[in-house]
Amino acid sequence: MIEDAKYGVIIQARNGSARLPGKMTVPYYKNQSILDLLLINLQKGLPGFQVILATSTNSIDDDVAEKAILAGVRLFRGDENNVLKRMIDAALKFGVENIVRVCADNPFLNIEGIAKLLDLHKRNQRDYLSFEVGAGKPAILSHFGFYAELVKKKALEEVANKTDDPLYHEHVTNYIYTHPDQFEIAFIKAPGYIYNREDIRLTVDTKEDFELSRNLYMMTKNNNWSQEELINFIDSDDEIKATMKKMILQNSK
Repeated sequence: MIEDAKYGVIIQARNGSARLPGKMTVPYYKNQSILDLLLINLQKGLPGFQVILATSTNSIDDDVAEKAILAGVRLFRGDENNVLKRMIDAALKFGVENIVRVCADNPFLNIEGIAKLLDLHKRNQRDYLSFEVGAGKPAILSHFGFYAELVKKKALEEVANKTDDPLYHEHVTNYIYTHPDQFEIAFIKAPGYIYNREDIRLTVDTKEDFELSRNLYMMTKNNNWSQEELINFIDSDDEIKATMKKMILQNSK
């Protein structure tokens, strides 16, 4: 794995979600929030690696910022709605040229997957790396919440210069993976048990997501399940699958 000042994990997090306000700071597992767990898991799983929390300057995110300080990770506060600018500015502040982008609403983030992205990037130096969860489909378009993505700061700066479309400034990497003719892109194929799956949802956007994923997170920890074992359990429970399918329909990517 790479330990290099030019690489860094940047977590985008804010409390002002319209669908689930305060989701970054409310207790999720053993009095810890989703953000607390992510910060702990990233520091434990990527020792010596630079971790940065990028939140907004809005006062609603003061508690989010405080969690970064308490966890001992670097903090950046920037534009609330222009997430692309916030990511670029955070990278500039801390000298990060290659960004591992983590969305903070994914409690089941696969840390080993980040290590794989880093190792691949060391060999190929592409503009954008992701896990492929379907033919040419990056993991960010899935509802799994398992995988981060790796992107060069230079590529994000190109996007900022190419377009003012709010879509691309809110969804940071969308322009890159939808314009493969303009950027060098590579994928790691996701494991077969989740490849081409469109019925699994573990990302947290709503209260129903929060409650379902919290119960599954607790079960995963209590049983020390692997990612595959978690999926096998979900597949065995028709009620969980039905709930996930409903939430996927209501929260399209």
